[in-house]
Amino acid sequence: MPSRVPKNYKFVRKVVNYKLHLTLVFQIKVHGQVLEGVYKDLPMESLPVEYLPDDYTGPNFGTTKQIIGEFINNELIFRYRFSQLTCFMHVIKDLNIALGARVC
Repeated sequence: MPSRVPKNYKFVRKVVNYKLHLTLVFQIKVHGQVLEGVYKDLPMESLPVEYLPDDYTGPNFGTTKQIIGEFINNELIFRYRFSQLTCFMHVIKDLNIALGARVC
């Protein structure tokens, strides 16, 4: 029976094992090109539409493009809010200095 493991797998696995903590190494699984093994470990509703079987009609997160777009949108909102908070903190710091308060 021919091996379904790619030729570079052993090398990549050794590099990953060297860099990762031992508990994480044992959690890594390789499923190959058949997705039935993935469906046993991950619920179908957590996968993008492209990775679901054609006859699946349950809930899903949408297409990969939609998931990435939503992630980028959330990241931009977070950065905007963080920049506003940082700006507000500088205003308070400047106000404390102007009033003669001690700044940590």
